[in-house]
Amino acid sequence: MASIITLSKTPEIIFLILNSLDRKDVLSLLQTCKALYPACYRQIWSDISFTDESQKLDIFANLVRSLGSDALGFCYTKTLAFGFPIFGLGWPWIDRDDQKISSDRADVIPVLQKLLDDNAFDLRNVSVDIYSIDTSNVLSDLQQGLLLSLKKYSESKLSTELEAQVLANAVHYLPKLFHLQTITELNLEIYPDHLTRESCWTIPLDVKSNILELVNVLANIPNLKVFSWSHEDPQPPNEPIEEISEELEKLQTVFTNMRKLRNLQLQSELFHSSFFLVPPDSVKTLYISRRRENIWWQKFSRCPMPSVEELYVYGTLPRDPNYQFEIGEVAIRGLKEFHLDRFQVPLDLRECIARGNRIYTPKHPEKAK
Repeated sequence: MASIITLSKTPEIIFLILNSLDRKDVLSLLQTCKALYPACYRQIWSDISFTDESQKLDIFANLVRSLGSDALGFCYTKTLAFGFPIFGLGWPWIDRDDQKISSDRADVIPVLQKLLDDNAFDLRNVSVDIYSIDTSNVLSDLQQGLLLSLKKYSESKLSTELEAQVLANAVHYLPKLFHLQTITELNLEIYPDHLTRESCWTIPLDVKSNILELVNVLANIPNLKVFSWSHEDPQPPNEPIEEISEELEKLQTVFTNMRKLRNLQLQSELFHSSFFLVPPDSVKTLYISRRRENIWWQKFSRCPMPSVEELYVYGTLPRDPNYQFEIGEVAIRGLKEFHLDRFQVPLDLRECIARGNRIYTPKHPEKAK
């Protein structure tokens, strides 16, 4: 059996072991084993996350100020995550002291910004959740400054060196605040029912402009691997699809040209209830949610989607007992997994998928003959 001393000389094995431990266990190991101290120290600093609303931001800020960044392990930090403690306010159903959060945030953001400006980190992965900002959807000067410093840091890296995952509730600020070339995952959750429309788009209440704005953003994210879309508008546009067909064609083109997209999640209609977005050939996993128009399902049934291997159809809306629509057959043939949640879909969808793809899953009891 290999001794700890021997293992300490093979860092690849040590890091595999440490990756399976939580932070508290790694810290305990650091304090009890001198031989493993260097590896444990690197592991503890490898991931810095500000995503838990109970985090004490002032402790982090005071630590950096008192010891200095050079005395800490930021040079080992590969992953940095910003979430609720940095951007979250305005959720009345969460019991917390917003004034205290604002004060702590004002204390820690300049510290984080300086660390980015000084190139103190050695980042490989960044996660930013700016969905949880308050209902005005307006980023403060401090928050914008932090994101601009992150953008500048990202621009100094090759696209192969740094990946960014972004969750946002607006499109208009993305080009200004992010280095789009490093984004590999983009989750857009736009909910105008609790936000002002002015805060989501550059030109609100203009569907054509909104489509083109999204097109221009996506066209500048060449390394996108995951895209998720959810747009819950209590007053959806009611113009005929023909009036926005030119813009929707441009949207289809920008998706068709995506060479790296692997996961496409459409959790609501994409600007029009009858618009079917043909997944690019690179997509392996497709998620479909919410109720769809019959014409949408007809387009779905005729689309071969040759690269899609996993299909998830799910939602929360109950089935209309009078719904009798059927599609007859589907063109898709390469599915390996199919999951159907309780949802209003064509009555024969499950049967058509099984017959055309010869798959069997726990959520799909029929096996094609």
